[in-house]
Amino acid sequence: TEFMVRGLDRANFAHVPFVAIVSDFEGKGAHSWIEDKRQYTVCGTSICRQQALDFGLPPNQVFQTSGMILRPSFYESDEDDALDFKERLRKIGLDPEKRTCLIFWGGVGSKKVRDIGLTVSRANANLNLIFLCGRNAALLEDLKAIEWPCRVCIQGFTQRVSFYMQMADMIICKPGPGVCSEAALLGVPIILEWSCFTLPQEVAVCKWVLNRGLGLGFTRSSQLISQVNRMCAMLEAVEENNAVYVQQRPVPISEKGLTGFDLSPADNSAVFEVPAIIQDIFDSHV
Repeated sequence: TEFMVRGLDRANFAHVPFVAIVSDFEGKGAHSWIEDKRQYTVCGTSICRQQALDFGLPPNQVFQTSGMILRPSFYESDEDDALDFKERLRKIGLDPEKRTCLIFWGGVGSKKVRDIGLTVSRANANLNLIFLCGRNAALLEDLKAIEWPCRVCIQGFTQRVSFYMQMADMIICKPGPGVCSEAALLGVPIILEWSCFTLPQEVAVCKWVLNRGLGLGFTRSSQLISQVNRMCAMLEAVEENNAVYVQQRPVPISEKGLTGFDLSPADNSAVFEVPAIIQDIFDSHV
């Protein structure tokens, strides 16, 4: 951010408004998005908004959206929406009578996807597994070469992430702000890794998932199996009571820096809010 502002100064464009759209849950810390009091800042969480105000940005330069910006495809219909849920599972090679776990580690994939898949499938063969490998071609071929003890659907890079998430009863993922916000928007319970190796900027995501009642956490493989079984038991209990899995609505949390509370993750429409914010900023400089 600081280098962008300096660049505008050197190019004699200091009159041009600079807008930082924060794609992390926090704006200060490992990745510092808030560095100049002339910048405008668009935040996806209340804690990020408070950090911007604490830094000294005027309130009219700080905007809070209803969440992280997600791809528009998460708000659009899918080509297979006309099929019922079980038929969609059959179409991608899965057993509609079993629960489905999606394993996803970002757009470039990771060896962890393979390791987690093997751990989960060996401990609980009564699950379908969906693997999203992103652009990692080596991971894709590696997964296809394995003889799995359960039904699997293995995908490389796809524009249908929303579709595959909706086919899952749970998602195992890294604590990325994007993937966790996507799962939360769709109401898919999350099981995420939170350990000493978690990146500093992702710790805020871990807290958000657990504090908001959006999922469970694990630090090692033995805990992962326990949490997968726990999630299955929770979902079965919900079904036995003829209810639906409902995400926890926002509640005030007594935590330093959090002065308000965010909207329900299911109400996130940030991608449609940001264009109007940008237009308002530009209009104020005309």
